[in-house]
Amino acid sequence: MRMSSTGILSAIVIAISLHMLLDLVSATPQWQRLHGTRIHYHPGPHHKHNRALNNRPLFRPRNLHIQKPKVTSPVPKPPQPLRQQALPGEAGEYIAAHNLYRQKVKMPPLKWDQSLARYAQRWAEERINDCSQHTHSKGPHGENMLWEQYDELNPDGVVQVWFDEQPNYDHQNLRCKCSPNDSSCMCGHYTQLVWSTTKRVGCGNVTCNNDKAYKLYLPFAS
Repeated sequence: MRMSSTGILSAIVIAISLHMLLDLVSATPQWQRLHGTRIHYHPGPHHKHNRALNNRPLFRPRNLHIQKPKVTSPVPKPPQPLRQQALPGEAGEYIAAHNLYRQKVKMPPLKWDQSLARYAQRWAEERINDCSQHTHSKGPHGENMLWEQYDELNPDGVVQVWFDEQPNYDHQNLRCKCSPNDSSCMCGHYTQLVWSTTKRVGCGNVTCNNDKAYKLYLPFAS
């Protein structure tokens, strides 16, 4: 077994200290070894007595002070704040936005998943020519899609668009309030955003090849 030089030095110091302590204890009179106390002894003159009173020792040292160890209650540690993943650029903005809106409905925070982000980015790039937000990947992950014109929204604005579908969802009966005939009413993006069992998310986006410069966003959740 390898041991660093620091580890050897520590072992030697402990052994020497213990040896010295044993020598000190063995040389200490029995009356000076008390359990649960610390003794500070200052030698002084001894007074001899002609007889022992009540089986007391014939002599005792002066200036013998016994200090009881102080017992203090442990200080409770303050609660740890929620720690967000430190991610660069848009990844950090996406995860912060998702967790911000999930917190509004008391859902646990998500973690960024780089493999989901690559999956989302590949699918976004496949849609670069048609810029279709209605063509889903049909993969094993949940997904939201959104397109916008002229790069008007940042990641927080994109996630807010999905969260704004909240009034269309019946939380008590766990169903969408929208009529099947009303294509403008949606709640599926909202439910995907705040889904209780979702743990991870990854996002991708692409600027489409068209004259109107549409941009397509695809978060994938697992």
